[in-house]
Amino acid sequence: LYLFNNYLIKTNFVSLYKNKFIWVTSFDSEDTAYLNKFLKSYLNEISNESFSIGKYEDILSECLSFLKPKDLPKTIDFNETVSKSNFHQSLLLFYSSKKYLITNTEAAFFEAPSNKYFIYPHSTLAMVHVVKNPIDIYLKHKEQNNSSQAALNYLGNFAQGDNVNKINNNIDKYVVNENKQNWNTTVKSWTDENVKNAYRGKIIKYEDLCQNTEEELISLIFHLKQSGLELDIDYNFIDKFVSENPIKKVTYEELSNQETKKILSNTEPSTLDQFNYHFDS
Repeated sequence: LYLFNNYLIKTNFVSLYKNKFIWVTSFDSEDTAYLNKFLKSYLNEISNESFSIGKYEDILSECLSFLKPKDLPKTIDFNETVSKSNFHQSLLLFYSSKKYLITNTEAAFFEAPSNKYFIYPHSTLAMVHVVKNPIDIYLKHKEQNNSSQAALNYLGNFAQGDNVNKINNNIDKYVVNENKQNWNTTVKSWTDENVKNAYRGKIIKYEDLCQNTEEELISLIFHLKQSGLELDIDYNFIDKFVSENPIKKVTYEELSNQETKKILSNTEPSTLDQFNYHFDS
């Protein structure tokens, strides 16, 4: 930590970061499952680079539990993340034997005083954010939980205790709390133009991924290639993958007027308009 704060954080040490993160983010982690499966299959077949895929909070917990740093708390809360996320991610990159860490998170991006961010350009190759219609997210969780209130709580992140206040009952394990926010905050944080430019970001609408799967996957590979990942565009492989792994289309019951009003009250019209998510109130 001393070396990091006094040396590694300076721009002239950026070349030490040989390994890089590829962030695949979303409000609901299930929305990135298809991309994870595709990237794992494609990179195993096409790329010669080493990589791993995992949830950020899990791989950071594993790394810290192995290293057992005495000066870090066993529970990494939001304040600890704000002050030390750059250090945490540097530890991960130096600890990992893989060149690329494809990391998933449901956390919102943040910018704090003193140039503190959730992720950093020098350690990030590219960022992909999957955005999905909040109606579909609501209806899915309503069906899964058999509760409209539980679905609304999830969409608005009202039940925060389940997401950001994990209690660590294992003295040998480090617990990393996720900066889970509501749908609107999460989407706005990752789709901000400054964030997209700083982290070579690509935004994928889940609806486009379902309707034009092959085109979206080709575009994703082009984006990673343009960001610096050395790999070829194999159209035949992508075509075969899509034909063998069709995205299942799920249909839900219609929203009631009351449900529509509740969802609208927890989302901003500008965010809905940005992605053409229009529905009657």
